[in-house]
Amino acid sequence: MKKYQFNLKKLFEIMNKKKVYLLQIFTNLIFQILVTFVIFYKVNYDIINNNNIIFIMLILFQFGIIFIFSLNIFPYYINFLLMTLFSVISGLIFIRLKKYVSPEIIKTAIFGTLGIFVSMFIFALILFAFGIYLDYRVGLFLLFLLLLLIIIRIVVYIMNEYHSTHKILAIISVIIFSIFIVYDTNNILHNDSTDPIGASMSYYLDIINIFTNLVSN
Repeated sequence: MKKYQFNLKKLFEIMNKKKVYLLQIFTNLIFQILVTFVIFYKVNYDIINNNNIIFIMLILFQFGIIFIFSLNIFPYYINFLLMTLFSVISGLIFIRLKKYVSPEIIKTAIFGTLGIFVSMFIFALILFAFGIYLDYRVGLFLLFLLLLLIIIRIVVYIMNEYHSTHKILAIISVIIFSIFIVYDTNNILHNDSTDPIGASMSYYLDIINIFTNLVSN
């Protein structure tokens, strides 16, 4: 059995080695989150609140952007523009929250999401210091759990049981995306990727999904 030893020096070395890369990731991540919430707080777009077709089209458009992202065929600046467009659409979609959720709950969810992200990021750093590598099998398992969760949500919605199980499903979603933060961070530290947009997009999706489930919980 492999023995794990805490190696703080190794963690500092990799953080120093990847400091420019990490700075690029978090600079873009912060920018994209600001774009989303500026749109959310400043835009008063009633047509989104009152038109389900436009709302659904925005969601489908986001899925299209994620698909294009997954192809990894465009240069850095195109991916940056695509992610910024994704962030704008997220802000427009979130406008609906104003209709159903109080400002206090939204503010609590924002701070809750920040706290979860920071906690999971630190936990990932600790795992790295112990030499623990979460390989692609962990990612596949998380994707399987996410797909299973989506299927369960669809089934309970069809069975008109969604309201009774909504909080449980929201909590499970928060847990899954919190683990995704750990997985994404672990891979950023272990792998030699040079794609800060892709890495920040992964973080962005984790954060947005945690926020959405905290608001709806």
